[in-house]
Order: sequence, then structure tokens, then C-alpha cells
Amino acid sequence: MLLEKVAMYDLKSSDLYSDEYATYNVSFYIPDGKILAAYAKDGKLLRTIEKYKDIKLPKDIRMAIAERFPNWTVVSDVYRVNYHYLNEVTKKLYEVRLENGGKKIKVKLNEKGDFM
Repeated sequence: MLLEKVAMYDLKSSDLYSDEYATYNVSFYIPDGKILAAYAKDGKLLRTIEKYKDIKLPKDIRMAIAERFPNWTVVSDVYRVNYHYLNEVTKKLYEVRLENGGKKIKVKLNEKGDFM
């Protein structure tokens, strides 16, 4: 839902637009996430920085954690996405906090489930 708002945002119709700036930074929020988007003067999306809390982790991520950390429980997670129109690859990172008894650890994985 949030990504759709970013993609459909009409910069030139917004109160922010004044034709004197080369780029515009616009923030979008929902309770579990936020996106900071940069737009060019013509309205083209240049880059985004996204952060979502406590999402449902994809299957590859859940399986990688279960395999490497059996008997550990996911306590919280943060999903980060960095997009730039010049890059062919959008960077996606999962930061997951795990607990097992009194032990706590934080792990980072890419979208394929590879630990970093």
C-alpha cells in the first residue's frame, strides 16, 4: 500500500512543488513502516529508503533462520530497502532479533536468506 502511494505520488500537484528545486524529499508513513522518497523536478522517482517493522518474514528467511538457529524464536524484525534508479539491484536487508531462553542475538540476512 505504501509503495503504491510512492509510485502514484504527483509531485507537481503537491503543496511542496515550486519549480525552484532540483529534487524533493517526501516522507510516507504507516504504523509499521516509512519511506523517504526523492523525486526529480519532473516528478521522476530517483531513490527511496524504506523501513518496515515486524513484518511477516518471507519463507526463505524463515527457513534460513530455522536451519541455522534451531530452537530460537524470532522476537522482532526490521526490513530495510534501498532503491536508486541508477542501480540495477535494489538492496534489501532483514535484521532479525532472536531469543533462546535468556540468550538474545541479532542477525542480518539478504532477501535470499544469506547471512551477512
